[in-house]
Amino acid sequence: MHLLRRAWRCLIVSKNRVIIGVTEKTIDLISRIKALGFSSILIDMHHMPEADIDGLTIYTLDNVSDDGDLVITESIDVNCPENAILKIKIEKKDDEKKVLEAAQKGFHGVLIEPEGWRIIPLENIIALLNKYKTRIFSIARSLDDMPMLLEVMEKGVNKIIIYPKNRNELDKLRQFLREIQFFEMSVAEILEVRSLPAGERVCVDTATMMELGEGMLVGAMSNFYFLVHSEVIGSEFSAPRPFRVNAGAVSNYILMADGKTKYLSEIKCGDEVLIVNKNGKGRIAVVGRAKIEKRPLCVVRAKCGTLTGAILLQEAETIRLLKADGTPVSVTELNAGDKVLIYAIKERKGRHFGMEVNEFIIEK
Repeated sequence: MHLLRRAWRCLIVSKNRVIIGVTEKTIDLISRIKALGFSSILIDMHHMPEADIDGLTIYTLDNVSDDGDLVITESIDVNCPENAILKIKIEKKDDEKKVLEAAQKGFHGVLIEPEGWRIIPLENIIALLNKYKTRIFSIARSLDDMPMLLEVMEKGVNKIIIYPKNRNELDKLRQFLREIQFFEMSVAEILEVRSLPAGERVCVDTATMMELGEGMLVGAMSNFYFLVHSEVIGSEFSAPRPFRVNAGAVSNYILMADGKTKYLSEIKCGDEVLIVNKNGKGRIAVVGRAKIEKRPLCVVRAKCGTLTGAILLQEAETIRLLKADGTPVSVTELNAGDKVLIYAIKERKGRHFGMEVNEFIIEK
């Protein structure tokens, strides 16, 4: 199974992008589906189940029931296309015209079933529907299909339908979604490094031993995160603390394992945080403690394309960012013009209790 290199936007909706297909043989999985946090199921049966489906988004086939939230149909002539997903087999180039017709009619989505070639037809359809609101659905025959469907054309399809045969396969799917966390890292140029008076900073101590090149994504702005390196490097004056990231001021944002942000002041024992390496690969770690102490601070400002960001860090030799080549560099050795690794979200969004929201916002 090849690795998935996706931006954080995909990560935070990974479970929501998956629709679990439920058949007569797997109806007993519904309670487990809800317990694992999946939000959508496809009822692939001749009747609606008697199981508790409250709180789930329900997809049905048009020959089963119209009681679901959305219906999958093979007919392009429906009364409410905004609540319908058109199922289309792509056997030849001309079949792509049906996709465009469905988008022009306002269908909620199209369920693409490529025959033979899979990747090229999906790439064509993603490009074709770029200006439309119609969503692209596809079926994963197994977990091995998931990376391709999530990353095709660097966007992936909007929704993936998969049919776990039993609880073990369902649990493997959930674990898979927890392990595909990748970030598209960028290089930013340092604009300023300036000493500041003392303030409260937070050391995030985890139950995981980090390695060279790993740290956490932290920043003062909600769309610009610096990769703050772990204390895996020791010196004659300080022992290494490979479980720790000195993440900076209590006001900094930190990206969490669930796709939300928290202020560093909110981090506590038992929280799940993200550890990210220089290549953008992420993994989950549990917080053992968050240690808040008053220390001298510095501000680091940087620019990446049209975006600018900043971070407040403790001013000490043991606090490091990562250079463009992935080697750690102390904040006490940073200068204007240096290049460091960051994660930038190109589309600026606000945060409401840690969740992304589309609203006007200026952070500086």
